[in-house]
Amino acid sequence: MGQEINGNNNNSTWMSLLLVPAITIGLSLLGYQSYVWITGKSFKGFSMDIGRLWSSDEIVQKDNIKEVSYSNVIRAQDSSSILNERSDELIIPILKSRKKEVIEEVFEQEIKSTSSKFKTIVNTLDRIDHIDINSLISNNLHSKYIHRLKSESLISPDMVPKKGKIYWGINFSPSYSYRTFNIDASKVNGIAEEQNRVYTTGGLTEEKRNSLDKAITSYSFGIDIGKQINDKFSIYSGLHISGYGEQILVTSIDENNPNYCYAEFHDRQPTYCSIEIDENTNNIPFTNRYKYFEIPFGARYTISKFDKAKISLDLGAYYQKVYQVNALLYDFDTDYYYWFNDEDDVINDSGIGVSMGIGLIQNLTERIELTFNPHFKFNLSSTFSDSYSVEQNQYSTGVRVGVRQQIF
Repeated sequence: MGQEINGNNNNSTWMSLLLVPAITIGLSLLGYQSYVWITGKSFKGFSMDIGRLWSSDEIVQKDNIKEVSYSNVIRAQDSSSILNERSDELIIPILKSRKKEVIEEVFEQEIKSTSSKFKTIVNTLDRIDHIDINSLISNNLHSKYIHRLKSESLISPDMVPKKGKIYWGINFSPSYSYRTFNIDASKVNGIAEEQNRVYTTGGLTEEKRNSLDKAITSYSFGIDIGKQINDKFSIYSGLHISGYGEQILVTSIDENNPNYCYAEFHDRQPTYCSIEIDENTNNIPFTNRYKYFEIPFGARYTISKFDKAKISLDLGAYYQKVYQVNALLYDFDTDYYYWFNDEDDVINDSGIGVSMGIGLIQNLTERIELTFNPHFKFNLSSTFSDSYSVEQNQYSTGVRVGVRQQIF
């Protein structure tokens, strides 16, 4: 293997000795041909001036004009004949520059152009003076609007309220609703009453229900109609829809409990079970809701009167008719909750209640009034019939907001 490598090295040496002169001669011929092709000359006209490589082949022909220096002209100033003879042959340079004149010309053109445009704009603006916009805004609605802006008041100070014998209006009231809760001990087995307290052998007590149940938000809205008797007294009625209720805590039923199979109340099966521990995470809040149509009857007495407002005291009563119920009732005997609606006999179909409030009445226009009425309502009739052991009275408080119109 070593002999082959040495043999190859010897062959390479002989080949290099042959190739180097051949390559050198070839490159020299290539350089010569390039030079001849670029300059068009052979080595006889070779010059070290490299700029000749870029010189043109065209030969500039010079006229047989004798060069005359300015110094020779100056020396021959006394000889007019020489100047006359040489004047045609001299090339007189232009010594005066017209740059300033050109700039002045450009400035004059720009000024004339700008002046022309300015006159056009001025002529256009002059035509705006002939547009009359007074006719577009000179109308009664605009005059009233400007007058209202100047008065800086929502209610015009020049407005005089007109008193009517009959008025009508609409109202809406968000309210806060809850109930009273009393157990009739004579209707519950295994219950005892001592010193105004009710005790049971098991399940919820009156005290526990009052501590667990919570108030809810409800509403009422409707139509009012009234008649003014004199400057102080008026009577009113209408038709309202009112909601009441409370929130209770229940828990899911354990169907494996032996008592569940035998539990029954008003021919119904249990829906939920009563809670055992107040902080139990399995407790479920449920909202009992009772809705009624109500017809109010009342009297309103004006206790203070102002220029465009008055304050009144309202006292009244109302008749109510139930139209929707979604509630859970607790049975003390079985310790379960049962679901009832407005079609069940255990729910009272109708009832009566009382109301009182303070009214603030503000005139917006001559016949339109805005009313604010903080009020309190209490149902005198129990929510449930006598077949149930609980006597429960719903009540609510809120602020009734309404608008009413004096008719005539």
